[in-house]
Amino acid sequence: MIPKRLQIQSLAAHPQAVRVDRATMWGNPFRADRPTSAAIEAGARTAAEAFDLWLGGHPALADIEPERRAAILKSIGRLHGRDLACWCPPGADCHADVLLRRAAAAEPQPGDVHNRPDGVPHVALSVRQPWAWALIYGGKDVENRSEIAIRRGGMRAQIGKRIAIHAAKGMTRDEYERARVFMFGIGVTCPAAADLERGGIIGSAFLASVVSEHTSPWFFGPRGLCLIYPEPVPFIGATGELGMFAWSPNYAKPEPPAKWMQPSVRGAAALSMELPL
Repeated sequence: MIPKRLQIQSLAAHPQAVRVDRATMWGNPFRADRPTSAAIEAGARTAAEAFDLWLGGHPALADIEPERRAAILKSIGRLHGRDLACWCPPGADCHADVLLRRAAAAEPQPGDVHNRPDGVPHVALSVRQPWAWALIYGGKDVENRSEIAIRRGGMRAQIGKRIAIHAAKGMTRDEYERARVFMFGIGVTCPAAADLERGGIIGSAFLASVVSEHTSPWFFGPRGLCLIYPEPVPFIGATGELGMFAWSPNYAKPEPPAKWMQPSVRGAAALSMELPL
């Protein structure tokens, strides 16, 4: 059968189809509702046309996400013969049609369709910082969740398996300070907020069990995911989702520190006056 474009809502009925929306490496960096000056300069009338010109190496678009563009071109053969799923409605101009055409012309290529590195689990759990850091580097052996979150997120299905740890983009000052004070109380030094990588995979851990009580100081309940044998990995940009999810690299750099995370110039000047010469 000729590969076709599907809507993501139908993925459950088509388990072999490949998701290609913006949460994956295959996503379109151009949006129909936000045309860029570069896309207009390239002569694109739609986001799908801009995507095709971008993949084709149009000079006006060369500076837009070059690493992801190179990864798509290098791995396009992995989509050969596969149905592709995006959010666009049937009949709409969609970048998935561009991928289908290019994949059909490419030689079939073995390997993970989302180009995830070898040795990093394909299923991830997104955790807000600094708790994600603590799971990998700080000795945190329990990640707390509600029973509803565990059940709806398919977390028990991953018991006995290693999962990737995704550091979510969001982190408020209050969240950081509460976590930092807690960690200080149990003898763990939390990194500065600006030093915490956000918006990607930072490591993996083995999910040993789900418990309703635990002696660990990290357990707050009402349920806990017992995560052991943490292993860090170099940061891999990826979009997070709720529950356990199949992640895909998006080649984004870590989320830049928010203004409140930056050291105060006035505070730094005052500190320098107090330091002995």
